[in-house]
Amino acid sequence: MGNGEEKKSPMEYHYNLPWLVEIEHRNDHLAIWLYCKRDSDIPWSVHRANQIQIVHPYGKTISKEGESVIKTAIGYGWWEFMKWEEMKKEFLVGDQLTVVANVTINQMTGIN
Repeated sequence: MGNGEEKKSPMEYHYNLPWLVEIEHRNDHLAIWLYCKRDSDIPWSVHRANQIQIVHPYGKTISKEGESVIKTAIGYGWWEFMKWEEMKKEFLVGDQLTVVANVTINQMTGIN
């Protein structure tokens, strides 16, 4: 991926909400964003905690944790999750990178 390029995971539905992960080559870093892509005219919010991990098949991992209240379909994450070259050297296998998102939903409002 060249600088400024991004890739998105397939959309997955959990608790009737559409989620996806986006990675981006941003300057000299790997940026990672978690999106709740809910589109609604009715006010809504999701209070969630998450852990994002980069996992190598032989067990090495790096992770970051966050917590926020989501009220719009914008991404929440890290502009500088890790250095791009470190990701390539330590976690990239061929052209594959394994990103795992663990999300705990603490409270939802305005969602059926």
